[in-house]
Amino acid sequence: MALVSRRRIFMIISTLTALALLSVFVYQASGPWTDLSTARAKLVLANAFAVSRPDYRIRADPSKEADIGPWGGTVPLLVDPRSAYPLNKGDEATRQAAVELLPSGDVSAPHLRPWYLTSVISSSGESAPIGLTPKDQGLVDLPDKNKYLRALVMVELSASTSAKIVDAWLLNGIDVAIFRLQNDSKGSVSWDDSFCDDKSLPCASDHPMPASDGFKLWVSTLRDEDAPLLAQLNLDLGELRRLSRAGTVEGFIASVELEEIKSLSQNRQVESVEIISVSLGDGRD
Repeated sequence: MALVSRRRIFMIISTLTALALLSVFVYQASGPWTDLSTARAKLVLANAFAVSRPDYRIRADPSKEADIGPWGGTVPLLVDPRSAYPLNKGDEATRQAAVELLPSGDVSAPHLRPWYLTSVISSSGESAPIGLTPKDQGLVDLPDKNKYLRALVMVELSASTSAKIVDAWLLNGIDVAIFRLQNDSKGSVSWDDSFCDDKSLPCASDHPMPASDGFKLWVSTLRDEDAPLLAQLNLDLGELRRLSRAGTVEGFIASVELEEIKSLSQNRQVESVEIISVSLGDGRD
């Protein structure tokens, strides 16, 4: 009798243990992020956050792996303000950040402080100066025979223009393409001149991608099921696809020499040029 009781107790304990393990497995396998792979999270979320913040350079952090499970995780990023040098020339004030996927199913983007470029981008199209402001004109008129000075400029166009045409205006091309959303109250989206690895794109890791080409490639990788994920960062998949098909930009950010600023300010397709920052040469090509 005692032996039978012990067997029953053992069977009950075994059954309860199995049920507990099963419940844990079911709980872990049915979280809000169950169907999202780590690679997909990097491709969609890291780039979506970068697209929504033209005032910062944002890219995947190569030193840290994204860690995504059924109940959330993080996508590590490297973030720094725009530099007066081409974006592939090195870091200026880089810090680490991360997009967080919460157990609630929400996405939490890192907080980035607004700075001068932020306000210039947000006010573009409202009361932009024609050509150059007197302050910027004085800077451009400085003698710079050895081309030591480089400036980061925000350029607003008088009308939508082919990205490839705009890219040809400058010796090194543009750094950031600005695409204006149909609903002006929602501002704009952007894309960097960058390497494929920075954006987790399906192309050669050492292959630099012009801003407009990189944007088209990223949008081509997006799926219909990514729409809710993009919406968490205030992006509309249909609008992104429309902008990608159009292939035109309403403005751009570029690192240029002073002579190039003069040329831009005299271009009839340019509405305004605003100098954001200026740096001295430091030996980089």
